[in-house]
Amino acid sequence: VKEKTGDQVAYIYMRAMGRGDLNRFLKELERDAVPRKGLILDIRWNFGGNVHDRVLQALTKPLYAKWKIRGLSETPQSTFAFSHRPVVLLINEVTLSDGEMTANGFKTLKRGPILGETTYGWLIFTTSVRLLNGGYFRLPFWGCYTLDGRDLETIGGVKPDIEVVNDLNDELAGRDPQLEKAIEVITGLINQK
Repeated sequence: VKEKTGDQVAYIYMRAMGRGDLNRFLKELERDAVPRKGLILDIRWNFGGNVHDRVLQALTKPLYAKWKIRGLSETPQSTFAFSHRPVVLLINEVTLSDGEMTANGFKTLKRGPILGETTYGWLIFTTSVRLLNGGYFRLPFWGCYTLDGRDLETIGGVKPDIEVVNDLNDELAGRDPQLEKAIEVITGLINQK
């Protein structure tokens, strides 16, 4: 991504939505994305957690002022605000659970284009129940719904704005058409500004 965009775009991959993943995301956002003009956030193959709200807050944090120290360039405040820069979100059919909640929030907030394949539709919170024989089973206990009341588990996943399929031949050849298209889209968004 760095080479193909002339170092204008950061790329961050989140494999899950746990506390460690969030800390890594925030660190990479500050270190890699803030100095650049745009971001590709990749949550393909993300198996969930429960930090979607913090991820979305980081991506939508607004600017409210600028600081300037004599002799130096202006610095936006909040220093790590990213809402004024384009973001493309990558999803696929193995974006699960809180990854889907993140994609739904990104879409609802109109944060930017979502690219890839429709998510799995596996968005529900469960708890483990231990049996007397030492076994376990999972029990759903918390549903997730759109603002208009649709059950996110039963509506068939989050659909991308731009559908791009990566097939087995692409994988075997080391190609990633979804990422290539994301680079094209984010570059176009940067050039529009």
